Amino acid sequence: MQRKKIISKVTFELDEHVALVTMDSGENRFNFSFFEDFNQVIDEVEQESDVTVLVVRSSHSKIWSNGIDLEWLQATIEQEGLGIFERFKFEMWSLMRRVLALPMITVAAITGHAFAGGVFLSFAHDFRFMRSDRGWICLPEVDLKMPLGPGVHRTV
Repeated sequence: MQRKKIISKVTFELDEHVALVTMDSGENRFNFSFFEDFNQVIDEVEQESDVTVLVVRSSHSKIWSNGIDLEWLQATIEQEGLGIFERFKFEMWSLMRRVLALPMITVAAITGHAFAGGVFLSFAHDFRFMRSDRGWICLPEVDLKMPLGPGVHRTV
């Protein structure tokens, strides 16, 4: 049985024991609505007791995920104050931990660039597969010598 569900920035299809999740928001940058949609998809997939494999891909032809939506985050901090950054980090690392701890096999089908937070999301999956002819994995934080923070060091 195949079923497809569309949630604003994320879609998913169920085909027997496999859930195929498609990030569908352009560069798949992280913001609160992205986290909400991704978590809602996971909620629904977990309710489907027959799912044993979750595959995450991107609808963008060149980008799997460019990580944090920096323009949105800066505007949100300016509007709501620096405290919102703590909530953002909590939501981001919670999604990473949730994917990491899912009770099913998880696969990141990286069909294009994965940058910064997008790399960490791919690392949260059990397996990662990437095209050899398209895309880069890049952690600009390493080149900039930025500390990655306690979220990277915590376990589930």
